[in-house]
Amino acid sequence: MRAAAALGALALALLACLGAGLRLPSSALRRGRVSGPGLRRELGRSGAGTILAATEEEEVDTGFADLSEGALRQRRVAEAKAALLEATEPLSMGFKSTREQRKDVKALIEALASAGGDQLDVETLDGQWELVFSDAPDILGIRGGPLSKLEFIGQDIDAGAGTIDNVIRYSPSGLIRGTFGRVVAGLEDDRLEQRVLLRYEQDGRKVRMTVRGTSIAPENTLGGRLNLRPLKLEGPLKVPFGNFEILYNDGELRVIKTGRGNYGVNKRIG
Repeated sequence: MRAAAALGALALALLACLGAGLRLPSSALRRGRVSGPGLRRELGRSGAGTILAATEEEEVDTGFADLSEGALRQRRVAEAKAALLEATEPLSMGFKSTREQRKDVKALIEALASAGGDQLDVETLDGQWELVFSDAPDILGIRGGPLSKLEFIGQDIDAGAGTIDNVIRYSPSGLIRGTFGRVVAGLEDDRLEQRVLLRYEQDGRKVRMTVRGTSIAPENTLGGRLNLRPLKLEGPLKVPFGNFEILYNDGELRVIKTGRGNYGVNKRIG
């Protein structure tokens, strides 16, 4: 009997020590620790049934104590970015999007901008970018015709020169390839690239653009049988082209909002 009583007292002492060791200062909550109902769920998953009787005021280290506020913010940004890319992947730059899908993408963009707004890299515009998504009517109005198929929309940005080239690339349509492909070898490799040449000025998040010209460059015409020179037109006039605000930019993914309230998502390709 004495042995059983001693063992019981020892068990109670151990439980008391465990309970005391699990008490943490309230500042722990700011370091990724939870209490109350969250405590009970977390402990239930961990199998620590002996301390399920903890009160809602007690605080427990859930294993995230080592995550700083910056690390938690980075995780939220990564999750928001992944959700946006997943949602836009099947939409073909926005051309295959419905009104509801565009509304959903807008919400995801706003979530990413909110999560990553304080990590904005406004200076990293330089490089080659490919359009992932747009809801701008002037972009969604760019389509191929019976002779051509829209293949690519993007931007080449030279930060040093202060220039942006809006790039649109076409390839032969299925009708052309089907009709002439057997006669003209290599026809499927034909490309026609059109550029709108712009200058830009940047003030923090804000970017203002003016038109400096346009260019058309055929590539591999008729399977390489014709060598046509690019046509480039530039003038001294500075015609306003519009403006946009950078909502998010980590150097690999850039999200902007135009002066007309439309959104654009671009990923770096070079």
